[in-house]
Amino acid sequence: MNNQINNNYKMELDGLRAIAVLSVVIYHAELKYKGFSLLSGGFLGVDIFFVLSGFLITGILINKNPTIFAFYKSRIDRIYPALILMLFFSSIFAYKFLSPNDLLKFVESLKGALGFYSNYIFMNEDSYVADESRYKALLHTWSLGVEWQYYLIFPFIIYTIKKFLSSKFELILIFLFVISFFYCLYLMQINSTYAFYSTFSRVWQLFSGGIIFLVSKKLKDSSYDGFLSIFGLIIIIYCLLFFKDTDNHPGFISLIVVFGTSLFILFTKTKTIVHNIVTLRISIFFGVISYSLYLFHQPILVFYRLAYGEVNTKSFILLGILMILLSYLSYRFFENPMRKSKNNWKYFLVFIPIMLMFFFINEVKDSNGFKKNQPDIMTKSLQHFEVVEFRRLHSNIAGTTI
Repeated sequence: MNNQINNNYKMELDGLRAIAVLSVVIYHAELKYKGFSLLSGGFLGVDIFFVLSGFLITGILINKNPTIFAFYKSRIDRIYPALILMLFFSSIFAYKFLSPNDLLKFVESLKGALGFYSNYIFMNEDSYVADESRYKALLHTWSLGVEWQYYLIFPFIIYTIKKFLSSKFELILIFLFVISFFYCLYLMQINSTYAFYSTFSRVWQLFSGGIIFLVSKKLKDSSYDGFLSIFGLIIIIYCLLFFKDTDNHPGFISLIVVFGTSLFILFTKTKTIVHNIVTLRISIFFGVISYSLYLFHQPILVFYRLAYGEVNTKSFILLGILMILLSYLSYRFFENPMRKSKNNWKYFLVFIPIMLMFFFINEVKDSNGFKKNQPDIMTKSLQHFEVVEFRRLHSNIAGTTI
């Protein structure tokens, strides 16, 4: 069976989503065993998501050939409802737990998340992998910003190529991939924080997914499929276990996990060992709820830290149950129904919390973070926004040691 997007449900991709999202969750929980970080490279789960997104979006644009309006409508239906739900509840907890100054910072990131440009907000604050980032409830929305900005441009690229240069499809995507990748390497030398958050230094990962899709259409079944899919999975697991957030990333670190992900997608076919493993019922479950789980895990971890302190193994078990429960409920009763519904009244249900959040944003700004009536529950919580983390680390290194 050729490994390409068609009308059939590709279970192995949900298995890959499960690997990606659980890696991110465990990484952000900062779990340790005998002093060693579990999944120290879990942040690379986002890179896996980017490749998957590029693969699937390219398939949609080429196979289904939707109109631009239909494409954007489908993306809004897919992304916005669950996002709005998470942002709405995060705003309530932000009001309860954040000090006035931190609340002012929160609403800036809230605006960025609502408009899909939070990556550029966080670009000018601190690194995603810095210690203080563990207190930013909406930090994970940066990746949604990158994806949406990619959506704004990519359909026009695909349709232009299809109309005028269809015989050069692969070459053009490879060219765009190379340009973006080398721009990423260049930017890493100048400002690694910008390289991390910038769409143009990240989009090569999404282009790689598009290239994989085009290649997959021409691949035939081979006796090497099983071996290559295992090799791809081993690369992914190695990256998640042994790479660290102190490594130069993105760049060649990302390229390795992108390569492993590419092998996985191309060669994990039915009846291969990897397919049998990643399509277990538990894997499919986490893959199906992966988007909601990605959305809710960060604010749950952040607000727990603000209220109760560090996350340990015991608390993570309880938090994990809460994450799974909320994610399932979000998927089952909000994300999936809203995406599938043909009733345009569903947009009214999304519009109401959006308006409430904009009202909340204005009230926070007008009241200077509700300074007069909000108690400083966690005065030490997020005083980390004042100094760019990369500069602080650089200063520490220059002075003595970290």
